[in-house]
Amino acid sequence: MLTSSWSRTLEHDEEGGEKERHDPLSKVQRKVALRREGNTVPTSSARVPMHRMKIQRASGTEHVALVDIVALQSHCIGAGGASRSVKNLLESRRLDEVRRREAAERLVHLQKVRSSPELQGLAKLNYDERLARVQARKQQTAVDAYLHKMNNRRDKDGPTPDLHQFKPMDEW
Repeated sequence: MLTSSWSRTLEHDEEGGEKERHDPLSKVQRKVALRREGNTVPTSSARVPMHRMKIQRASGTEHVALVDIVALQSHCIGAGGASRSVKNLLESRRLDEVRRREAAERLVHLQKVRSSPELQGLAKLNYDERLARVQARKQQTAVDAYLHKMNNRRDKDGPTPDLHQFKPMDEW
């Protein structure tokens, strides 16, 4: 066995070549040495979410990179803290699928509504015309609510509904 300047433990294979021994401590030592020398440490394709934190020391402020556990847990299935059963995991997957399906249906419905001729006609109206339509609809709703109350009262022999009490739209 040979030890290189990076504290990497090497073995000789059958053909006489060197191969790295699977020793976690030596791998960590090699990565630390590479960082000290300014070289980049080979990383996997999956990025680990990191969180930078300032630590006040006697020698000054030091920036330390820590693994963001919350971000990791958000990407994991069932890492909510408590142990989850298979039944709970399947139920949460089913609910996610239902939510996705409903969202797709809402999107299709929204596209249909946007392309409806009634909405296109309203879009062509100017502000004053739309305001007049809204005010007329508001007054009609108020009148309908009043008539509904008067027609559904207990005392049927009371006064008849008086629609003249409502102000005309011009006085709004």
